[in-house]
Amino acid sequence: MTKRKHACHHATSFDSKSESISSSLYIPLHDRTSYRYVQTKLFMEKGERSWLEFCVAKERMEQDMDEQRDETIDDNSAERLWEIARCRDTHIIHAFIVRQKNSNSPLLVTKSLFNTLCHSHKVFEGFDDFVMSFGWKKRETDIGPPHCRFRYNDNEDQEGSSDNRFPAYECAYGLRYVELNGYSAEKEPWSVRQSAFYQKYDCGKQTWVLISPSIGLEDELKIHMKELDGHDGTTHFNNPFELHSIFIPCALAKWRWYIKSLVERATEQSSRVVAANVGKGKLSTLIDFDINFEDRQILKVVEDKVLDLLTIFDASSDTVSTILQEYTLMQANTSVGKRDVVLSRLTTSLREIELYRKKVKTLLKTVQGTASLLSDLLDYENAKIAEENSKALAIIAQESREENTAMRALTEKGTKDAAAVKVITLITITFLPTTVVTGFFSTQFVKQSDNGRLLELTDNWWLIVVVSLPLTLMIIFIWYCWINWTKWREEGWLQRPTVVSSSGSVHDPSNSCVTTSIRYHGKLEPFESRNGILSLC
Repeated sequence: MTKRKHACHHATSFDSKSESISSSLYIPLHDRTSYRYVQTKLFMEKGERSWLEFCVAKERMEQDMDEQRDETIDDNSAERLWEIARCRDTHIIHAFIVRQKNSNSPLLVTKSLFNTLCHSHKVFEGFDDFVMSFGWKKRETDIGPPHCRFRYNDNEDQEGSSDNRFPAYECAYGLRYVELNGYSAEKEPWSVRQSAFYQKYDCGKQTWVLISPSIGLEDELKIHMKELDGHDGTTHFNNPFELHSIFIPCALAKWRWYIKSLVERATEQSSRVVAANVGKGKLSTLIDFDINFEDRQILKVVEDKVLDLLTIFDASSDTVSTILQEYTLMQANTSVGKRDVVLSRLTTSLREIELYRKKVKTLLKTVQGTASLLSDLLDYENAKIAEENSKALAIIAQESREENTAMRALTEKGTKDAAAVKVITLITITFLPTTVVTGFFSTQFVKQSDNGRLLELTDNWWLIVVVSLPLTLMIIFIWYCWINWTKWREEGWLQRPTVVSSSGSVHDPSNSCVTTSIRYHGKLEPFESRNGILSLC
């Protein structure tokens, strides 16, 4: 048949003799260890639990019934990969499965074993972009897988092969699928996961590498491989796109129910928001309004998931369209009839993806509309609260004005009283000398002489000075203490001294010298107690 090259892909040539080179002398076409897999924790560091699952389907198995069909290959049996790669049988399918514990964990294979798989089967570099999407990660950031990679290979053996209807090629692509994770109702019940696929077709021989396939996809693969075992015809083996038409619908199987769960969550929030009863008036109180910011967060989570779905379905549509386009071009040079099952499956899958995209776009509009309405209601509630607060502030302001008016009146009255007191004080001070003198001369210590012309002092006139002067000083002292009483109390001057023993116990003052501390004016000072008398140390 006629060989062809695709204008958008790189073509390379393989020498058929290179497959017989031993693993010790094999020189890879490109050194994968120098630049690839920069993703941290992509593979397992230890090889204790590193393994690949290998299965094979072959035509006319009765010729070699003793050949093992399913086996496990680990780091200790990596040489087995080279033996499988040197197999020259046609109408045979080799499938390697690389597993993953969960979506955010490393692949259950070491880097050396995976590189051996890629080197022995000459996996093209386009597969690296899909492998990089796996590995340990805190959260999923690479939602959409890369574009589907196709490359055509020139093979001289293909010219002489009458069984070949398809050219030699390699392809790699990634698919997103969704599964129930079995978590409780408080957590998200669905998990969005990914799988990567690599296929190499050459002279009727197919090599598949599946990374983290779903359980349903593995079951479909095993059923298909079991059906092919011992098959007398070559129809299934000669159509290398048949497994593609099985894997893609399997990956799309549960998206419908995942979208349904998102629609239910969005509808629940939408019903609550739309059913919010608003009273009459410009800013009426919301009746039975039990929606808060948490509901807006829930809508934001749903909106993010819907946006991720759009990215996933766009990438899936691009992948299926590429595979369908390549298959249509290759089918033109084959004897496959117009009613092709593979073509029908791929077309149906593409239409299913487009239907899901329309549903998701409708759901996105619903979520965004509900979020907008919820934001408006929250703003409405905030405006109502602000209006009530403004009324309360107006009342407080009015009370403050009334209080200020009263205080002003009291201040004015106090000012008038102070002025009156000042006048009285001035009058008192003016007449105070006269009052003192008059009072002194009116006492019994001063008397008039017999002729009425002279004033005479008694011999005990000094008593008035002795009594009045100390009394005046005492009154001044009492006034000073009364004025400064509060100040002394705040500063701790009125606290009673407390005697604290250095050992923390109470000692008899009659004992010999005991070192103590006295708290005086808020400070600890060391003292000695000797026979009950405190002395500063």
